[in-house]
Amino acid sequence: MGAAIGLRTVEDSAPALVSLYKSAGVSLRKHGLEGARAAVYLVVDHAGSMRPYDEDGSVQAPADRVLGLSAHLDDDGVVPTVFFSTDIDAGFFHAGNDPLAVPDDELYDRLVGEFPAWLAAARDRGIVA
Repeated sequence: MGAAIGLRTVEDSAPALVSLYKSAGVSLRKHGLEGARAAVYLVVDHAGSMRPYDEDGSVQAPADRVLGLSAHLDDDGVVPTVFFSTDIDAGFFHAGNDPLAVPDDELYDRLVGEFPAWLAAARDRGIVA
């Protein structure tokens, strides 16, 4: 089983995402996740400390990358977005202090690196098939 949404569909409907889609595919294959299916959500920290990242486009870049990843894993073409803010305004950002400087392949590896172990444990417990 290949990607949930094929390359041709991405090329036709979202050509700006083609390179991200291809990079995500490489990372998924590297982690043994080619053909895996999962609902993909984008969770965005909307705390005040994130404002500089919002303003300089640093939040948009990882969001675009999530779209490239979701086309492989989630076939409905929708990425629900959840915004949150905490009382503790720590400013943590998974992609580091300069998210725009993190190469696509490295970010995808960070995003899916733990997924194979989680998926295996969930299957062992009968949570997913």
